[in-house]
Amino acid sequence: MGSLLTRTVYCGRSSAPPGLGGFHVRTLDTSGLYFTETNHPPGYKLPVHSHRMVSFYLVLSGGLTEQFGRERTERTPGALVFTPAGEEHSDVVHASGARCLIVELQPRTVERVLECANLPKAPQSFRGRAAHLANRLYTEFRFSDSLSPLILDGLALEMLAEVCHTGPRRRDAGPKSRIDHAREFLDAHYAEPVSLARIADVVSLHPVYLARMFRQYHECSVGEYLRRRKIESACAQLAAGGKSLAEIASECGFCDQAHFTRTFHRLTGLTPAAYRAARRN
Repeated sequence: MGSLLTRTVYCGRSSAPPGLGGFHVRTLDTSGLYFTETNHPPGYKLPVHSHRMVSFYLVLSGGLTEQFGRERTERTPGALVFTPAGEEHSDVVHASGARCLIVELQPRTVERVLECANLPKAPQSFRGRAAHLANRLYTEFRFSDSLSPLILDGLALEMLAEVCHTGPRRRDAGPKSRIDHAREFLDAHYAEPVSLARIADVVSLHPVYLARMFRQYHECSVGEYLRRRKIESACAQLAAGGKSLAEIASECGFCDQAHFTRTFHRLTGLTPAAYRAARRN
């Protein structure tokens, strides 16, 4: 593939230059984020370009050399790279190729972050916890069920909180009662569609702060807790007997029985029918 010769502005998955979309493995739009998994061949050159949206990308495998002005940087597997909107750069894929997850932030998501923190002003690479959260994003992106938008939203805000707060971290005991309130709200409404913004509004916390603090107290994201709560309820109903799998799926807030079965197997290692049979023995 030859490179384009003119400067290009990329804006979300829908406006990639001709031919570039052929390197997109899968894509997903949520309420405030664009996700794109890409797989570029060895030696591929992306010309000088910029993105209208604030973006991150996680190098999943392979690598590339990125150039911002006169600065050239090697991007290797595990690196999470932040790029401000409008920042011109070019890329050359290494001989091993490059597979990446790109996360673009829609303006309303950026506005939510800027209400409580400042994003980096220049391109920056992160590892450690921020990259770990990006890897969790990728896992959820690939799983992609009806709860994934909530989980992806929460994980992305956690990742942004890490990027914006890189100093020493401590456990903040101040909002514990509000985090407890959030958990109680999820326990009461686990079978209903909920968004992170709605939960944050109920407990009077900023969504970014809620996402970060909920994990500190419960060691999982808001969406992950909600998924576990659904499965816990399903387990109790399966053990009690008397209801069909379709009825349990509906009462626990799953889209359908197939979605229920996939999620249940993922979290327990058993299908609902096998779990019920095991409890009867």
